[in-house]
Amino acid sequence: MIGRGDLFEAIEYLRREGESILARFARSKRAVAYADLRFEAVFNRAGAAVGGEPRDGSESESAAYSVSV
Repeated sequence: MIGRGDLFEAIEYLRREGESILARFARSKRAVAYADLRFEAVFNRAGAAVGGEPRDGSESESAAYSVSV
């Protein structure tokens, strides 16, 4: 499993490099007129208590990306 830091560091990487990666791809393909990259990373933390006593807790993270050409 990817650590939380790694997942959110991917956002910064794509902010820095995403435009040039897509530009290189578009230049290498003759018929490409438009390319769009979308990336989302989500971290959720939840907890529940019964009568003031901790009962349950969970953490989850997910990521999704899409490229439209």
